[in-house]
Amino acid sequence: MFIKKILGAGRVRGGQKPVTPVDPDVISNQRILDELVAHFKEVLSFESVGTRMLYPMSFNVLMTPEDYEDRKLAFPFLVQEVVCEFYKVISHQRQKYPNFTPPATHWHFQFSACAIRQIPTEGKGLLDLSPGHVATLASLYKLEIKDTANITVDNNVRVSLKLDQSVVGKDTNANIAAVRNLDVLGEGTYSVKFDMSLNTNPESVNLITDGLVSAIADLSYDKMGKHYTFAMQDALIHISGRGDLRTGRSYFRLESDTIKDSHVQIKHLPADNKFQIAAFGYTRLNGSEIPLSFGGNIQWMDLANNSTIFINNEIQLRFVIKS
Repeated sequence: MFIKKILGAGRVRGGQKPVTPVDPDVISNQRILDELVAHFKEVLSFESVGTRMLYPMSFNVLMTPEDYEDRKLAFPFLVQEVVCEFYKVISHQRQKYPNFTPPATHWHFQFSACAIRQIPTEGKGLLDLSPGHVATLASLYKLEIKDTANITVDNNVRVSLKLDQSVVGKDTNANIAAVRNLDVLGEGTYSVKFDMSLNTNPESVNLITDGLVSAIADLSYDKMGKHYTFAMQDALIHISGRGDLRTGRSYFRLESDTIKDSHVQIKHLPADNKFQIAAFGYTRLNGSEIPLSFGGNIQWMDLANNSTIFINNEIQLRFVIKS
């Protein structure tokens, strides 16, 4: 993950032209675009190796609630322009790094209103989120910082930190659990499938908004007074406990230390217009025990809408098919 703070109005990065003077408490769409592209170039240059081009696919953009409200209607149009600028950068770098296969299948942008004005970082001071400033987090893979139950990362990860006019800092560690505990408000999430043709026409960029459009089913449960939800977006998902260190949107990690990795799997069969479930640990479906699967011998059972899945006599899930 890479962290950077967008420049205030009128500041200069080494070798670049000054930003046109404007109200320092106002963020324009062009400023956000320019700084995201600059951040993208910096990470690409730092991470690429040999013939392999590496670049961030996920951007989390934090701003004050006031700035978020002012800019939020423009986010869809901004994302389209940003992605096209990224494709131009990739095309320009192909001669030096011919292997430009993306590290993820989709671009991911999450714009968030953050009520916290200063974000602590390990050994690097504070990120200032005063009006007119934006903090950006960039990673090769999708990183959700909103309070979701399906992706939980409690360990430290290597980051490269960039603030204002500084160069890329040396590697440091950041605790992602702390990042997730930021007081983030509202929605503003967009996903764009990577286009191997590197088409730079903004009209060709098709957005998946708020991370919900592609959801095919929802799972939810309650524990210790808290409600957890998970949006199933892939044809096959794994339901595990906290011990599963795999990350990504196909892994639903429950708040349990006794439920094992891939305790339950659910798959979607679009041709048959149905869902199926398999259990690798004790599980009941609508009150009846599911036969256990072992290794490659998977015993699939049909999974109806509004089903109840009781896992390990501990957590009861509600399964609802999206209409």
